[in-house]
Amino acid sequence: MPEGVVDEEVIEAAVLGASSRHAIIWRDPSRQGRGWSESFPDGFGCSKCVPAAEGFDSYEPVDCSEVEVQATSDFDSLEFCDWT
Repeated sequence: MPEGVVDEEVIEAAVLGASSRHAIIWRDPSRQGRGWSESFPDGFGCSKCVPAAEGFDSYEPVDCSEVEVQATSDFDSLEFCDWT
């Protein structure tokens, strides 16, 4: 992936896989985050999706060995965590 702002077409052409139910979370203690982010250590941490009964999903910390990456370029075949 190139550095800087990358448009969606470049991402779709370059990505060989994704983790639809896991994420890498960056937590900066000097900045305000989302409520769920307070359970993460400072710096990088691995997480899994926590589905919400209503509204947006969230993430909880997991050991990085639990992160699964699906080898695919068809993002429509994956069910991503809804955090937007």
